[in-house]
Order: sequence, then structure tokens, then C-alpha cells
Amino acid sequence: MLIILLSCLHTSPKCSEPLTDDASMIDIFVRLENEQCVHPNDIDTLNQRMKEYHTQTTLHCDQVYRRSSADGLLFNGKEELVLNAASVADVVIDKEGQHIIAYNDTSTDTLVNALSKNPEAFWERGLIGFGGLGLAIDSMNGTPVTYLQPNLHLNEPLELVDPDIGITADGQYRISFFAVQPTKMNRTQHGPMASEKPHHFYRTTSTTLTDFPTPEIIVSSSEGSNGGADPAILTRNDGSEILFVGPLDHTTMGWVSQDGNTWTTTSPPTFDTKQRFATPDAVPDPNGGYRLYGMTNGRPGTFEVALSDDGIHYSKSRVVLQERGAFNISVGVDPANTWWAYYNKTDMNCVKKWGANKILPPSFAPNGHPSNPPL
Repeated sequence: MLIILLSCLHTSPKCSEPLTDDASMIDIFVRLENEQCVHPNDIDTLNQRMKEYHTQTTLHCDQVYRRSSADGLLFNGKEELVLNAASVADVVIDKEGQHIIAYNDTSTDTLVNALSKNPEAFWERGLIGFGGLGLAIDSMNGTPVTYLQPNLHLNEPLELVDPDIGITADGQYRISFFAVQPTKMNRTQHGPMASEKPHHFYRTTSTTLTDFPTPEIIVSSSEGSNGGADPAILTRNDGSEILFVGPLDHTTMGWVSQDGNTWTTTSPPTFDTKQRFATPDAVPDPNGGYRLYGMTNGRPGTFEVALSDDGIHYSKSRVVLQERGAFNISVGVDPANTWWAYYNKTDMNCVKKWGANKILPPSFAPNGHPSNPPL
């Protein structure tokens, strides 16, 4: 793919001329999708558009923090900074106690570097707009975090956001995410939530964290006014899976696959959790039952949990963490039965550096932020 792209970059008549000076980022992405090439001058245009964008939003200033808990019902451990330039982190903890973290890479130079040096990455990890899959492992033994560059073997460049990572009933690594093709991106309101319906949710599994089969769409949601975002998959004890999507207008919805592999892609949700969670995350409880965590819709900084015996019917939610300025949440439990909550905050030094407009509630999009300036 890389050879084809670079050859196209320099010689293809499709990209023999640059786009016009007023071309948007979406125009560049659409050309990449349709023609699988880009003119060198368009890389300069993208670089300029990205610099402008970084003064209009704070996504690139997202940081990932975590706290621990003895029971997962009150996260009162010491706060730790885990990742910079990373958003919507999701964690799963393996049998060795390693924290495996999937997230959106929001580094300021990721897109331009990829297009200049390694355009194949667009078919590996997404990297359209703010998105693109990041994957890291914290062994929790005092050594530095290890960063991976997984290959998803995408069929097309995607705006890939809100990754969810888990381990299947048969021990494979599972990644799911929400993604939008460039031709489906909204030109007047940035963010995948603003893309046209249906919203596509993907899933792929592998025995390794570095190479995954091409993801398949498991649910295409036209539910509610927005189609939903921020997927989370729960594996139940019988091997079935539930895909949670939120927020669908006001509450998180669930789709069930009885065998964990067969999904009725265009069907409406199987059930309504009745939980007002903007960023859901589902976790099996080692002591029995299941938990659904989430950021309370419209209330950044407030995180709650609802308990369930079957993964479908949930108790009244309770607050597990209140952290001023925090958004998004993912929870995992380690082999010692210590619970860990991961969440985002905004690096205000980064905001000051870029002169970006700090984004505040009340209207939050699936990545924890409200609608952003157009691409």
C-alpha cells in the first residue's frame, strides 16, 4: 500500500494538480479516500489547516489520568497521569496485571507526519481528523509505558474514534470503535457524532495486539436523533456479547450477540439500559454480575456505576468519582481485585501554548467535547 500511495503521490494523473487554496481538511481526506493519493502541496495545506484547528479546540490537549479503588464503588486512590495527547482511553487488564490502553491519538503532528512519511498508516490506524487508534501497555512494574502501532488492515481511511478494548471469552484481544468515512463527514459541524446516519460500529479480534484482521461492521445505528457513539462491548459468562452505545439522545442502548460473533447489523437496540451515560464502559465483576460505568450525561466530572446480574437489567446508578474538569471514563479490575478508573482531563498549559478556546459543558459530544469547528 505504501509503495502505491507514494507512487500515486508523485506520478498519478489523479493527483497531478493540488486542490484549490481554500481546500478544507475534508477535501484532502476525501481525495485520499477516492483516489488513494495526495498532491505534495495538499500536505502543506493540511499542515496549515491543522495549525488553525489547534487554536480552535482543545482535543490535542487531552490527557489521561487514573485512580484506583478497593471495590470499584469509590475511586479514592492517588491520581496518576498516564498519557498525554490522548483522548477517550479504554482499558482492559490481563491475567498478568498489565493495563492495555486503547485511545485516540491526538498528537498535533500525527496527521501531517503520516501523510508525508507513512501514508500507509491511514489504512492501519485511521488517522482522519482527530482520531486514529493509539495502543499502549503499562506493565505496572515501574517501567515506562510501551507504545504499539497496531495494523487494523482497514479497507479505507477512516475517522476512527472512541476505541474500546477487551478480551473475548476464548482469550483473544478485541477492539471495537466508531468510525466515519471521509465522504460521510459533516462539512459544517466537526465531529463524528455530526456525520450522517447510520453510524457504523466495528469489531475485530486477534491473538496479538499488533496485527488485526480487517474490522467488520457489527451495528449500523440510526437510533435516536444522532445514531450514537462511544461503543463498549461486554463479554458475558456464557460467551455472548453486548454492544453498548451512548448517548442515544438521553440513555445508553444495548445490542446483543448470543455467540459473540453474529450480529444483526441493521436491527434496532435489543434493550435500553435506562442509564444516562454519555461514555459507557461495561465490566464483568470478578465476584459475580456486571457493571456499567459512565460519565453522567451533561455533567462532566461526575462518574457513576449501575450494577446488573445479567448485563441487561441495571440498578439505580451511584456516583463513584467526582473530579472537577474530568470527562470520559473506562474501568478495569486487576488480578488482585483492585479496580482502576481511567479518565480525561485537559492540559491547561497546552491550551495556553496554542491559544485554544477551552471547551466547556453543557453540550458534550461522544469524545467528551461539544461540537467543534468545521473541518
